[in-house]
Amino acid sequence: MNALGTGGFGPEQIVKMTKAVLDLARAGDADAGTAGTVLADALNAFQLPAEAAVAVADKFTVAANKSAVSLASLGETFQYVGPVAKAFGMSMEKALALSGALGSMGIRGSEAGTALRRMTVELGANEAAMNRLFGVTGRDANGGLRSVVDVLDDIQKSMSGLDAGKKIEKLNEFFGLLGITSAVALGNSTASVRELEDAINNAGGTAERTAKQMDAGLGGVWRKIKGNVEGAAIALGDVLSPALTAASVGIGKIIDRVTTWVSENRQLATRIGAVVVGLIALAAAGLGILTIAKGIALAVVAVKALVAVVGLLFNPFVWLGVLVGVLLLKWLKFSEDLDI
Repeated sequence: MNALGTGGFGPEQIVKMTKAVLDLARAGDADAGTAGTVLADALNAFQLPAEAAVAVADKFTVAANKSAVSLASLGETFQYVGPVAKAFGMSMEKALALSGALGSMGIRGSEAGTALRRMTVELGANEAAMNRLFGVTGRDANGGLRSVVDVLDDIQKSMSGLDAGKKIEKLNEFFGLLGITSAVALGNSTASVRELEDAINNAGGTAERTAKQMDAGLGGVWRKIKGNVEGAAIALGDVLSPALTAASVGIGKIIDRVTTWVSENRQLATRIGAVVVGLIALAAAGLGILTIAKGIALAVVAVKALVAVVGLLFNPFVWLGVLVGVLLLKWLKFSEDLDI
């Protein structure tokens, strides 16, 4: 809600948009704040009302989940390309498909956004150069701008008979060093871009459906339990906050008073400190003496045990008992051998 409010939406609009944000967050595996920012930026870039939040959440869910790019990264790309796409008549679906396709090729976030913004401007503004280098026009019969994917596809086809060096020369002259990588990447994967765009165009209900699937099973139950625990912790914190704040203020005052007293009575504080240190030292010495005494007692017990063992060794009755036992064992063994 804070993210939506920062994006310029009012209380009634925020209430309408909250479910879409939560569905997008769960479906896109992101936190609610990130999902709210992404949704608000997209709606503002394309000048859409709050009522379009559900549809936009569906489109972003498909774009993120059908490409190798996170929702946060996709939102970062859209911060750069969204306003330009709107100004040049590009639909949100096309902009998302291009962003997702670049992300799948390792060009993500602000890098992808900058590249798409530059490419869109170049294809729309440099009609003469594009016609001269590739024999391709960037406008349709009515004078409107053609789809970026269609133009890139025609540029790629126009160079089919050229060697690699000549292709690079033409592409570099038109797109420049900063734009050639993205142009080549998209030009070689126009089929994938169109496939992703079709999926985004048919995204109705995807965010809610995916969110429900994510919340199903044991994993979903565990996430709900964690959410409830977090909510309880927040509520408990709100209740205890005044008391804890008052306690912290009181403790601070006590520490301040002790510090002031020590500063004003340094001599007395020093004497008290010396007494405390002495008591600690005395206690430590007592513990040491006790430990030594215990050690001596254990040593005495060990010596007594040793003396007892030695006494047994020199006792004739002990040896007589051992001799009788040995003879008895021998007799039993002899009896077994004779089978008596």
